[in-house]
Amino acid sequence: MREGEIRALQIKNVHEDYNDVLASWEQGFGLKGAKWGSGRQVTIPSSVSKMLAAVMAASPYKTPEDFVF
Repeated sequence: MREGEIRALQIKNVHEDYNDVLASWEQGFGLKGAKWGSGRQVTIPSSVSKMLAAVMAASPYKTPEDFVF
């Protein structure tokens, strides 16, 4: 995943073994579609899945549209 795609990762796009990459965050412009229309599913290792789950559990933001980071 590209940096902007990670920054735009929303809770609803995190799954147990993959992330849906559908958007990017650009400083000064905000949320926009993935670069060159490259929306895709990115497989993640179980260790990353566990870390993402811990980050989301510790966050006060819980709605599906909220950002993970």
